[in-house]
Amino acid sequence: MLTLPLADIDRRARAVASALAGSGITSRILDGSSTTGGGSAPESQLPTRRLAVRVPGRSAADAERQLRLGDPPIVARIDQDEVLLDLRTVSEDDDARLAEAIRDLAGRR
Repeated sequence: MLTLPLADIDRRARAVASALAGSGITSRILDGSSTTGGGSAPESQLPTRRLAVRVPGRSAADAERQLRLGDPPIVARIDQDEVLLDLRTVSEDDDARLAEAIRDLAGRR
């Protein structure tokens, strides 16, 4: 995941956003950076593309909480009342499952 090209992350984020179309969920793609972690490079960052989503009728905190409590848990960030997801940290095999979990939030109250 550390070596994943930015163009691949962008393509995948756009595909997940497209999969959300028609669900009532608002999504957009944002530039960002992924922190690689501690050890010998504690502040090292890589450019990434983030998927920002808003679920109608839900606060970002509630949407994030529901994703985190799901099976499997989905870890996201919140910024400006949007849920932010970094596809660099998601296996490409799980992109459809991620989109489904987000779409499900629009149907659950």
